[in-house]
Amino acid sequence: MAKKFLPVRVHGFDVLIEKQGFRSGDNILVSGGTGTGKTTFCMNSLINSAKEGEKCLYLTFEESAEKIRENLEDNYEWGIPQLEKQKKLVIVERDAMRIARVVEVALKKNSNKKITDDKTFDFDFKPDRIVVDSLSALSIAFSNDEEGYRRYLKHLFDQMAGFNSVNLIITETTQNPEIYSREGIEEFLADGVIVLYNVKSKSGQRYNALEILKLRSSAHVKKLVPYKLMGKQGFVVMPKATLFADDE
Repeated sequence: MAKKFLPVRVHGFDVLIEKQGFRSGDNILVSGGTGTGKTTFCMNSLINSAKEGEKCLYLTFEESAEKIRENLEDNYEWGIPQLEKQKKLVIVERDAMRIARVVEVALKKNSNKKITDDKTFDFDFKPDRIVVDSLSALSIAFSNDEEGYRRYLKHLFDQMAGFNSVNLIITETTQNPEIYSREGIEEFLADGVIVLYNVKSKSGQRYNALEILKLRSSAHVKKLVPYKLMGKQGFVVMPKATLFADDE
């Protein structure tokens, strides 16, 4: 299937990438500490893409679908219920502990170590965009089975790439990470890594900034770029702004 580049559709972000978006079929890790706006970035991309007529899937292993709707609608009023009614946006819950048990059984049963009974993507449409929230929840479910987690992660990434969709995969880190995923292997499997930071200035004030740490498919800006979470606009990247400008 032919690959094409699709805009991410987060305000101010696509200009950071030479090809103005992500390549279809690529798995992009969205990494950051608590409160940096990972869910907002990803859902903002889905909402704007759904409004352009794309089929968008939000797959949650952590919060309930209802909680995600409630939090985002309270903050941004994006019209998520309407997009769901129009079947442009689908929010699906999956039980990470059940997946871990299925994988454990599959790996014991199959000498070739293939995972065949997983129903993570058991739905009746082909998505153009996928968000996975989050790998951190998955890794906790596999806390006593590192091999199972690694094999399921490869299986998950391969499945998503097979849709030829743009895939954003959330993972939690510390506020000032030296590795950009919980286990440190996810970033090597991913085709790209976007890191969201909550940076403290010399005055003690905190600022948000993002970095495109890795992107196999295109040249990109290589610096910290400020962003804000702003009303109905949601996640707003400010490519021309200076970090810590308010402190100067």
